[in-house]
Amino acid sequence: MNKTIVAVFALGAALFSCSPEKDRTTRISGTFSGDNVPDSVEIQYWIPIPVVDRRFEGEIPSCVTQFAEVFVPGDIVKFIADGSTLTIDIETHQVSSSDTEGVQSRYNAWYQEWIDLEHETVSKNYALKDRAEAGEDIRDETQALEEEYHQKLVAIHRNAIRQNPDNIVGAFALSALESSEPKVAPR
Repeated sequence: MNKTIVAVFALGAALFSCSPEKDRTTRISGTFSGDNVPDSVEIQYWIPIPVVDRRFEGEIPSCVTQFAEVFVPGDIVKFIADGSTLTIDIETHQVSSSDTEGVQSRYNAWYQEWIDLEHETVSKNYALKDRAEAGEDIRDETQALEEEYHQKLVAIHRNAIRQNPDNIVGAFALSALESSEPKVAPR
């Protein structure tokens, strides 16, 4: 059986079997910096939490195989209830963890590495486009940039899968890897 298919089944089983870890909880605190501050927010499982002085705090069971959510009127912020203390900025959707090695921190690092690669590649593409508009032949450099981008992207996703075989980060990285792999026509 194909290794990718086995990995998908393993991650799928983990995702569907998620039951919150009763003995571990995740502490959540959040802040509002904008003008529209609600009286309360709802955390996963529709637990209402009051907002006092632009802040809210709560606790939910830990579960690393799915995203949890803070529901705010007109918005949702997703996070991973990994058993650490999470700080959520509602306006920026930034979630930081007290555990720098925890699942939320690994998700943040993987996603940031991916975004940084995207920004770097777009910047290089604009520079190449400017040179092309000036009359230069950039075909070889464009091809090389595309190949370099693809190799780095695959490495980012594979690394995240290796580091997260039993949680939502690995599942998302596997999905991203599958969609970034070149499609080969069957023979």
